[in-house]
Amino acid sequence: SASPDRPAASAHAASLRGTKSAMSRQYAVARVNGATFARTSAEVYRCVDLGTLVRVAGNANFELDKVSYPFCRPETKAFIERLAADYRAATGEKLVITSLTRPISAQPRNASDLSVHPAGMALDIRRSNNGAAQRWLERELLALEGRNLIDATKERRPPHYHVAVFPGPQPELLAEADEAPAAAVQQASPTVKKAPAPKPRAAAKPVK
Repeated sequence: SASPDRPAASAHAASLRGTKSAMSRQYAVARVNGATFARTSAEVYRCVDLGTLVRVAGNANFELDKVSYPFCRPETKAFIERLAADYRAATGEKLVITSLTRPISAQPRNASDLSVHPAGMALDIRRSNNGAAQRWLERELLALEGRNLIDATKERRPPHYHVAVFPGPQPELLAEADEAPAAAVQQASPTVKKAPAPKPRAAAKPVK
């Protein structure tokens, strides 16, 4: 499994159907964790310099395709690497990542105001043409969502899976995010906080 042993956060029904409440939940988790929402490409690279975003490069288990900003939060990178290893072992295919961090200025027109791509929490995974590979990945994403480690949505145009990776064990704040009205979440506009001086960072713990 691609998931570590973490306590369940709250009663959240796992589903790959995108909803406004799911987007509100992702956004609330990002805000409560103090995630930086990059507004421009310069702010993305500033986060990279500070270590809040890290570079992602493909390996034997996954590849990036037309990813303009190959960066994400450290825990999101660890999630990708472990999920991709499990996916390759189960299906024989490489996982294909089509998007990671996107600054607000580079979001597509149809992007939600609640998107966590600018915070480096999200990735998009291309949907395989192999039915068995699709089924394996969907089962895994649903299992991880059921444990409140991620929130995943099956998108159709283009065919892909949007996955928001929640940062660290957080049962209390996830419960708060579930209970917060969507309107209250939307009132908080995404802004970039002034970043503190960089501190030595411990190596990202591999996701099990």
